[in-house]
Amino acid sequence: MRSRLLLSVAVVGVTLGGVAAWLALSQVDEDNRRAPIPRERSEPPLISSTSWGVRQSLAQIVGNPTDFRRNADLYALLADTGLAEVEALLADVASLPASPHRYDVARVLYTRFAELDPDAAADHVVAANYHSSWVTAVFRAWAHTDVDAAVDRAATLESDAKAIAAEAILELDLPPGRQEQIAGQLDGKHVLAAIHARKALTGAERDFAAAWASALRLFDIPQQPDAPELFGRRAVAFEHLGPLARRWARHDPVAAMAAVVNARPPYDEVMAQVVLQVWASADPPAAVAWLAGQQTAREGWARALMQGLTKRGVDEAIRAIDSIPARLQGEAALGLVSALRERDAGDVDFQILIDWYGTLEAPSGRLTGNLSRAFAAHDPQRAMAWAQTLNGRAQKAAFNAAATQLARSDPALPKRLVGEIESTGLRREAAQQVVFSQAFKNPRATLEWARSFPVEADRPQLERQAITMWARVSPRDATREVLAIRDAESRDATAARIARDVARKGHADLAEDLFNAAESVSARRRIATALVSHYTETEPDRAKADFYRAIAPERVRAVKVR
Repeated sequence: MRSRLLLSVAVVGVTLGGVAAWLALSQVDEDNRRAPIPRERSEPPLISSTSWGVRQSLAQIVGNPTDFRRNADLYALLADTGLAEVEALLADVASLPASPHRYDVARVLYTRFAELDPDAAADHVVAANYHSSWVTAVFRAWAHTDVDAAVDRAATLESDAKAIAAEAILELDLPPGRQEQIAGQLDGKHVLAAIHARKALTGAERDFAAAWASALRLFDIPQQPDAPELFGRRAVAFEHLGPLARRWARHDPVAAMAAVVNARPPYDEVMAQVVLQVWASADPPAAVAWLAGQQTAREGWARALMQGLTKRGVDEAIRAIDSIPARLQGEAALGLVSALRERDAGDVDFQILIDWYGTLEAPSGRLTGNLSRAFAAHDPQRAMAWAQTLNGRAQKAAFNAAATQLARSDPALPKRLVGEIESTGLRREAAQQVVFSQAFKNPRATLEWARSFPVEADRPQLERQAITMWARVSPRDATREVLAIRDAESRDATAARIARDVARKGHADLAEDLFNAAESVSARRRIATALVSHYTETEPDRAKADFYRAIAPERVRAVKVR
C-alpha cells in the first residue's frame, strides 16, 4: 500500500465541460504501479460500435498500440453505456490479454462509472485491490460535479486511498482558502505541499537555491524515522525534491551538491545520491574528484557515483574506482554491478567485467551475486559457465544469483543448464538453488522437476526441499503430497521436515495427520515436538500437549510445564 502512495502523484491537465472534461480527466497515468485488475467474469468482453462504424471487442481495443485510436474506440464504446454495462466492462478487463493498456482502460471505465454514480464508483474501486490511478479518476470526476460530496466521501477512506483522493481533488482549480480547508479535512497538508512544490519547479531555473529552500520548508517533517504516519509524507517529499535536485545538478552540480548535503536527514543522503548520479553521467572526472576529496563521504554516495558512471561506459567506471577513497571502493564496485542489474545491459562487454572481477582480492558475496545476476540476464549460458570457474562461497553465490535471475525470466532455462553441469557436487547445489528460487511461485512444476532430476540419487533430497518450500505457501497441498508418497522412509523424512511449518501456519490438524502417517520413531518424535510447541504456546491444550510431550525427545520431555 505504501507504494501506492509513493507513486500516486501525477500531473494531469483539467478542463471543464461535458465530454471535453471527461477526455481531460482520462490522461494516461504511466507512473503508477501495476495492480490486479477488478473482478473476473467468464463471459467474453463486450462488443463496441466505434465512431468508424467497425465493431470491436474490448480485447481489440486494448490491443491497439496507437493511443489515439485506442482511446477513441474506448470513448465511443462508453458514450451510451449505463451503470450495469460499465460494471460489466470492468469485470471483463480481467479476462483481457496481458497488456499495460489494461490498467489505463480500467481507469477510463472508472471515470465513466463516476459520471454515472460517483458514490457507487468509489465503493467499487476501494473494494478492489486498486490501482492508484483508478481512485484518482473516480474522485477527480466526482469533484468536478460536486466537490463537497467528493470530499465527504474521501474523508471516510483508509489513509493511502484518502491521500490519493485528496490529491485528485486538490489539483482542481480551487481558491487557496478552500484548498487549505480540504487539505485539513482529508489529512492532506503534505499532499497540498507537494502540489505547491511541483508548481514551484516551473520557475526553478531562475533561482534554484530559492526553489530548493522553499521546497525544504514545505516538507519540513520531524525527524522520527520510525513513525508510520510520517512515512507517506516523506515519500511525497522525496518524489518532489528529486526532480528539483536533478534539474539543479544538470545546471550547476557543485552548487546543487553543496545545498543537498546540508539539508536535514534523511534528505541529505538521498538527494546527494540523486545529484551524484546526474553529475557522474555528465562530467565523470569532476564528480569523481569531488567524492575523492570528501573526508566524510558516505557509502551510498559511492554507489550513486558508479551508477552514473556506468551510463558512460563500464571500462570508464572501472578505472574510476581506483580514484575513490579506499574505504569506499567496495561500495563503488557494488554500485557498478548493481547499476547493470537495473538497466538494459545489452551493449555491455561482460568480458571486461569478468576480467576486472578476477583482479579483486576478496570480492564480497553481494558483489559476486549482483554481477552474476546481471550476467545471467545478459547471457545465461556464459553466466552459468563462469560460475563453474569460481570456488567456494563465490561459486555458490554466483550460482544462486544466476538461478534466481533466470527463474524470473525463463524458469525452464536454469533447469536445463543445471543438468549440463559436470561436477556432481556443484550440480547438486545448483539444483537445490533452482528448487529454492522456483518452488514458491510454481510448487507443482518444481516438484515434478525434482522427481525427474537426471541424477536419481539427488531426487529424494530435491523432492523434500520442494515440498518443504511448498508447505510455506500452501500447507494443505503440501501435506496431501507428503501423505501420497509411497516410500515410507521418504514420506517420514519429508513429514518430519514440514511439520513445524505446517503447525506454525495454524494447521495443527494437518501436522497431526503427518504424525499419524509417520512410521519411524524418529519422525514421530520430531513431529511431536512441533505439536508440543503448538499446543503449549499457540493453541493451549494441556491434554494434547502432554500426549505429544510423552512421545517427543527427552530434551522436550525434560522441560517443566507451568
